[in-house]
Amino acid sequence: MNKKLKQQISHFRQLVGFYLKNEYKPKYSRYFTIYGAYIQEIVESYYLGGNSVPDTAQAVVAYINTSKNEK
Repeated sequence: MNKKLKQQISHFRQLVGFYLKNEYKPKYSRYFTIYGAYIQEIVESYYLGGNSVPDTAQAVVAYINTSKNEK
């Protein structure tokens, strides 16, 4: 990936983090930082797939819920 694309993905990830913080429970915002590497993969694939911030946030919450249930 080139530098500009990485910056765009980073900005998109920040937007997803803000959306999680404002629209979902605060615990999801904490898990967003705990599961950083896995969530980065989700955010990258959703960004490159042309998805919106709410769709990506919903996928992140689903991932968090399934990973919590596995433990």
